[in-house]
Amino acid sequence: MRFKVESDHVVSEAIDGEVVAIDLASGYYFSLTGAGVEVWRLVEQSATHDEIVEGLMRRYQGNRADMTDAVHQLLDQLQRARLVISVEDDGAPATVLPAAVAECIPFVPPQLETYTDMSEIIRMDPIHDVDPELGWPHPRSS
Repeated sequence: MRFKVESDHVVSEAIDGEVVAIDLASGYYFSLTGAGVEVWRLVEQSATHDEIVEGLMRRYQGNRADMTDAVHQLLDQLQRARLVISVEDDGAPATVLPAAVAECIPFVPPQLETYTDMSEIIRMDPIHDVDPELGWPHPRSS
Protein backbone atom coordinates (compact mmCIF):
# COMPACT_ATOMS: atom_id res chain seq x y z
CA MET A 1 0.00 0.00 0.00
CA ARG A 2 1.31 3.42 -0.97
CA PHE A 3 0.18 6.80 0.29
CA LYS A 4 -0.17 9.90 -1.84
CA VAL A 5 -1.47 13.44 -1.54
CA GLU A 6 -5.14 13.82 -2.53
CA SER A 7 -4.18 16.19 -5.33
CA ASP A 8 -7.75 16.69 -6.60
CA HIS A 9 -8.43 19.19 -3.83
CA VAL A 10 -5.24 19.59 -1.78
CA VAL A 11 -2.41 22.03 -2.38
CA SER A 12 0.67 22.31 -0.19
CA GLU A 13 3.93 24.12 0.24
CA ALA A 14 6.95 23.59 2.48
CA ILE A 15 8.02 26.89 4.05
CA ASP A 16 10.72 27.36 6.71
CA GLY A 17 10.53 23.88 8.24
CA GLU A 18 6.75 23.60 8.02
CA VAL A 19 4.32 22.14 5.52
CA VAL A 20 1.14 24.11 4.99
CA ALA A 21 -1.58 22.11 3.21
CA ILE A 22 -4.96 23.49 2.16
CA ASP A 23 -8.04 21.42 1.44
CA LEU A 24 -9.76 23.55 -1.18
CA ALA A 25 -13.02 21.61 -0.78
CA SER A 26 -13.46 22.27 2.95
CA GLY A 27 -11.41 25.44 3.21
CA TYR A 28 -9.46 23.99 6.15
CA TYR A 29 -5.73 24.43 6.26
CA PHE A 30 -3.19 22.32 8.08
CA SER A 31 0.31 22.60 9.49
CA LEU A 32 2.93 19.88 9.81
CA THR A 33 6.24 20.56 11.51
CA GLY A 34 9.33 18.60 12.56
CA ALA A 35 9.29 15.00 11.35
CA GLY A 36 5.93 15.70 9.69
CA VAL A 37 7.73 17.66 6.96
CA GLU A 38 9.78 14.58 6.05
CA VAL A 39 6.68 12.35 6.16
CA TRP A 40 4.83 14.74 3.80
CA ARG A 41 7.80 14.87 1.40
CA LEU A 42 7.77 11.08 1.19
CA VAL A 43 3.98 10.94 0.78
CA GLU A 44 4.35 13.37 -2.14
CA GLN A 45 6.45 10.61 -3.77
CA SER A 46 3.77 7.95 -3.10
CA ALA A 47 5.81 6.19 -0.42
CA THR A 48 4.84 3.08 1.49
CA HIS A 49 4.54 3.08 5.27
CA ASP A 50 7.85 1.20 5.54
CA GLU A 51 9.62 3.65 3.21
CA ILE A 52 8.43 6.54 5.35
CA VAL A 53 9.73 4.88 8.52
CA GLU A 54 13.05 4.13 6.82
CA GLY A 55 13.30 7.76 5.69
CA LEU A 56 12.75 8.93 9.27
CA MET A 57 15.33 6.46 10.60
CA ARG A 58 17.92 8.09 8.33
CA ARG A 59 17.23 11.58 9.74
CA TYR A 60 16.14 11.09 13.34
CA GLN A 61 17.54 9.43 16.42
CA GLY A 62 15.02 7.18 18.10
CA ASN A 63 13.34 3.84 18.41
CA ARG A 64 12.01 2.25 15.20
CA ALA A 65 8.85 1.08 16.98
CA ASP A 66 8.10 4.64 18.15
CA MET A 67 8.61 5.99 14.63
CA THR A 68 6.46 3.20 13.15
CA ASP A 69 3.62 4.02 15.56
CA ALA A 70 3.95 7.78 14.92
CA VAL A 71 3.86 7.28 11.15
CA HIS A 72 0.82 5.02 11.42
CA GLN A 73 -1.01 7.58 13.56
CA LEU A 74 -0.08 10.51 11.31
CA LEU A 75 -1.11 8.69 8.12
CA ASP A 76 -4.42 7.84 9.78
CA GLN A 77 -4.95 11.53 10.68
CA LEU A 78 -3.99 12.66 7.18
CA GLN A 79 -6.45 10.20 5.64
CA ARG A 80 -9.27 11.24 8.00
CA ALA A 81 -8.56 14.88 7.10
CA ARG A 82 -8.85 13.92 3.40
CA LEU A 83 -5.32 15.14 2.66
CA VAL A 84 -3.85 11.74 1.81
CA ILE A 85 -5.22 8.60 0.19
CA SER A 86 -3.91 5.05 0.11
CA VAL A 87 -3.44 3.34 -3.24
CA GLU A 88 -2.37 -0.13 -4.28
CA ASP A 89 1.33 -0.62 -4.86
CA ASP A 90 1.54 -0.71 -8.65
CA GLY A 91 5.20 -1.65 -8.80
CA ALA A 92 6.22 1.95 -9.52
CA PRO A 93 9.87 2.85 -8.93
CA ALA A 94 10.86 2.98 -5.29
CA THR A 95 10.63 6.22 -3.41
CA VAL A 96 13.85 8.24 -3.24
CA LEU A 97 14.72 8.06 0.44
CA PRO A 98 16.63 10.91 2.03
CA ALA A 99 20.36 10.47 2.44
CA ALA A 100 21.49 9.46 5.89
CA VAL A 101 22.85 12.35 7.92
CA ALA A 102 25.99 12.25 10.07
CA GLU A 103 24.21 13.57 13.17
CA CYS A 104 20.60 12.57 13.58
CA ILE A 105 18.35 14.83 15.62
CA PRO A 106 16.06 13.42 18.33
CA PHE A 107 12.75 12.15 17.00
CA VAL A 108 9.63 13.95 18.16
CA PRO A 109 6.36 12.53 16.80
CA PRO A 110 4.89 14.79 14.11
CA GLN A 111 1.78 16.78 14.91
CA LEU A 112 -0.97 17.76 12.49
CA GLU A 113 -2.59 21.09 13.37
CA THR A 114 -5.96 21.90 11.80
CA TYR A 115 -7.26 25.44 11.23
CA THR A 116 -10.82 26.23 10.21
CA ASP A 117 -10.92 30.00 10.77
CA MET A 118 -10.60 30.96 7.10
CA SER A 119 -12.66 28.19 5.51
CA GLU A 120 -15.36 30.52 4.17
CA ILE A 121 -12.83 32.76 2.45
CA ILE A 122 -10.78 29.86 1.07
CA ARG A 123 -13.89 28.21 -0.40
CA MET A 124 -15.20 31.48 -1.83
CA ASP A 125 -14.98 31.88 -5.59
CA PRO A 126 -13.23 35.27 -5.99
CA ILE A 127 -15.11 35.98 -9.23
CA HIS A 128 -18.67 34.87 -8.52
CA ASP A 129 -19.13 34.80 -4.74
CA VAL A 130 -17.97 38.29 -3.74
CA ASP A 131 -19.99 41.42 -3.13
CA PRO A 132 -19.85 43.48 -6.36
CA GLU A 133 -19.61 46.76 -4.43
CA LEU A 134 -17.12 45.76 -1.73
CA GLY A 135 -15.05 43.20 -3.66
CA TRP A 136 -12.72 40.57 -2.23
CA PRO A 137 -12.91 39.19 0.48
CA HIS A 138 -16.47 40.25 1.21
CA PRO A 139 -19.08 37.60 0.36
CA ARG A 140 -22.08 38.41 -1.81
CA SER A 141 -25.18 39.19 0.28
CA SER A 142 -27.83 36.47 0.24
